[in-house]
Amino acid sequence: MSLAAIIKRQFTRRGLWVSRKTSVLHDRWAEELHFDAAFPIAHLLVQKSPLEFVQIGAFDGVANDVLAPFVHRGLLKGLMVEPEPTAFAQLQANCGDRPGVRLVQLAVARANGAVKMYRVKREFWHLHEAAPQLTSLDPGNIRKWLADRTPDPDAVMEAFEVRAVTFEQLLAEHGMTGLDVLQIDTEGFDAEIIRMIPFPKLRPTIINFEILNLSKGDIESVYTLLMDQGYRLHESKVDCTAYLNSSCVLR
Repeated sequence: MSLAAIIKRQFTRRGLWVSRKTSVLHDRWAEELHFDAAFPIAHLLVQKSPLEFVQIGAFDGVANDVLAPFVHRGLLKGLMVEPEPTAFAQLQANCGDRPGVRLVQLAVARANGAVKMYRVKREFWHLHEAAPQLTSLDPGNIRKWLADRTPDPDAVMEAFEVRAVTFEQLLAEHGMTGLDVLQIDTEGFDAEIIRMIPFPKLRPTIINFEILNLSKGDIESVYTLLMDQGYRLHESKVDCTAYLNSSCVLR
C-alpha cells in the first residue's frame, strides 16, 4: 500500500476526507455551496406533501438516515425495506407506528426468490463502528471495511438467507405506481437497483444512493444513465443525489 493510501485511510477512519479541490474554492471556501438529499426533499415538499418514497437498506430508520426527520414528521409515505433481522427489529421499534409507512423485511435483488446475504457476527461488532450496518449481497464489500481490523475478515462474517424480489416486484406487491423519493443504501448493490428502475415509465423525482462501495465503472455508468434520463447530480464523498431536471433548483 502506498504512503498516500495509508494517509487517506487514517483520515477516513477518523471521519475525515482527503480530496482535491479547484484552487479558487480553496481561496474562497466560504462561498462554496454544500447540501445533502434533505435539501431537494425539502424543496419538493413545498410543491407536494406527503411524498411517496421507497427506502432500500433502511437499517434502523435512525442511524445516518437523511430521511428520518421527514418520516418522523409524517412527510413521507411508502416503504422502508431492510433485510437483516436484528436491524429490522430495531426499525420496527423506531418506525413501526409511523402513519403511512410500511416496513418490509426482504432484499431487492436481480430475481425473485431467496438470496444469501452477509453480515458481521454480533460478537465482532466492536471491530468497526459501522459493523452493525454492514450487510451486503457481496461479502467483498464487508471484507474491505474489516481488512485493517482483523487478519481474517471471513472469520468474523456469517451468511443468512432472506426473501428477495426485484425492484418492480416490490412496487407491484405494494401497489405503488408513482415515486417521489428513492433512497438506496445497500453496501455495494446500489448501482444494480438503479439499473432495475423501469425508465422512462417510472422516474422518481429524487434518487439518493451510496457511492462509497461502488466501482469507478459502476459510478460512471449509473451517472450516465441518470443524466440521460434528465437528472442532475450532486456528489459527495459518500452519496450521490439525483434530481429530475424539471424540478431542479440548481439551474
